[in-house]
Amino acid sequence: MSHGAPSLIKNGSPCIHMSWVVPEEKEAELDAFWKSHEAWMRKTHTIGCVFDDETKPRLLHYYIAKGKQMTDPMDPTKGTTGNVVYQMSETYVADEDIQRHMKVASEWEPFKSGTMAKYIQEYGNHTTLGTDKIFCGMAD
Repeated sequence: MSHGAPSLIKNGSPCIHMSWVVPEEKEAELDAFWKSHEAWMRKTHTIGCVFDDETKPRLLHYYIAKGKQMTDPMDPTKGTTGNVVYQMSETYVADEDIQRHMKVASEWEPFKSGTMAKYIQEYGNHTTLGTDKIFCGMAD
């Protein structure tokens, strides 16, 4: 299936993923955290693979998704759990871009202050830092 524009993401592209389950009463706090992460990513990363940047991580794909955690995802009539699920996904051009990401992350205030580690400890139910790669997808 082609839509005229090739996907930048190719099989083998390295990734960072996080999934956090957060109580609804913490939603505003975590929304602000992830918005600050987005702003930091925009400032410190290069988007796309056509750049030959030796310092900034080259990012192909980035998003944060969130939604109410369902009691039974296959039966929405059963309602929600009272939690919000955040899914963070980053896809990079090459492994060295993840290394660059971790280097610049060490200067990001929520990372330096331990806030990121605290949130991962409290809410994280899945984290990968470059250990997984795109396995299959819609790339031409």
